[in-house]
Amino acid sequence: MKAISENTIEPFLIASYSKDMLWLLKFLFMPPTLFQPSPEIRDLLVLPEVEVEKLKEYYLAKELIVSKTRYRVGKTVIAFSELMNKIIKEAIISVFTYAKEKKLQREEEISIMATSLVATKVKKYFEKEFHALVSRAIIPLLQSLSEGLTISLADFIIEKWLSLSRLEPEYTKILSVMKKLGRVTPLLQVIVCPYCLLTSLTISESVVDINYCPKCGRKPLIGTLYVLSEDLAKLKRAREDVIYFIATYLKYKPLEKFPLIMPSIKIKHYVGEVEVDVYVKELNYGIECKVFDPVEVISSERMENWLRELKGKVNNYEKAGIKQMLIVTNLKEEIIDSLKAELVDYAKEKSIILEDVLGANPEKLLEKLNSIVERITEKLQENMRKEMEARLKLSKTASKQI
Repeated sequence: MKAISENTIEPFLIASYSKDMLWLLKFLFMPPTLFQPSPEIRDLLVLPEVEVEKLKEYYLAKELIVSKTRYRVGKTVIAFSELMNKIIKEAIISVFTYAKEKKLQREEEISIMATSLVATKVKKYFEKEFHALVSRAIIPLLQSLSEGLTISLADFIIEKWLSLSRLEPEYTKILSVMKKLGRVTPLLQVIVCPYCLLTSLTISESVVDINYCPKCGRKPLIGTLYVLSEDLAKLKRAREDVIYFIATYLKYKPLEKFPLIMPSIKIKHYVGEVEVDVYVKELNYGIECKVFDPVEVISSERMENWLRELKGKVNNYEKAGIKQMLIVTNLKEEIIDSLKAELVDYAKEKSIILEDVLGANPEKLLEKLNSIVERITEKLQENMRKEMEARLKLSKTASKQI
């Protein structure tokens, strides 16, 4: 059995007490793949933020900066190429002059001489012209590479931000609250001015509070990449944050109405050989949570796969002898509507009451959890009443014997 980490999911418990904050719970339904920088980097979960007046200006500036970078790289290559051609040309002339004077005829002797002369002249030219080469080619090249890296990171942050904002319209508000509650920390920040082409890259746990470009005074694009706190990232990677929220909510909510006994709520609990995401011992009730990855096209085959996987959960409950269950997913309401009837009928065949199949809807989730809380409270009160009656009966029996 895993211990419930109340501090980790505290922001969502706080949000659950306000109807105007329920949108924060939508974060629980977002799969970890949405926050991975790439499929190869799974451990790091990042949340992008972009401050910009007009993306159109940024994309134009980006093309100019990228073109400038290519030009500088080409210019540097030409500078190196011209220097090497000059060195090789002088070395070849020297080799043949020396060979003629010394009458060298063997090919290996000429090859050794040529190599030695080229090395000598390379050393000589670099000692003589190195500083000029640095200022003329190397420094501009490094500047261009830095600008190119900044633009690449800005593109990544913008694309990630647009993608998350399309998938979850409340994303910007969610990130704002996560920042205020300390559940994310900055990883890096990029600044690109679309008007004077100033670029800046900062890798730090603190971000620069900037409203205007220090060079031209206009509004720059500011892209910040935040990292999810490790405790919450651990739950998110395992797709267990929604499980911990539900379990913690059911653990403490009944205390508001019946503060004498805390209910027994288990996380990832084994009933027999079956693991149950959230198990309510007082009701012999299980809650299964499934957070699916988003798909671009919802095909009939995909629907069948989801249905098959959820039916598998019902089969597990039949093996465990659990007669009541709830399924919580992050699927859209219209998808749930097409799956629910068949799942309920399938559970009924297994003598299981599938009370509901929920999608990514915080309001409906809390409504259902509150109804479970009512039943838990009633059961706790009933158990206490029976225990008190049994103790009273035992006390009376003992008094008669005296």
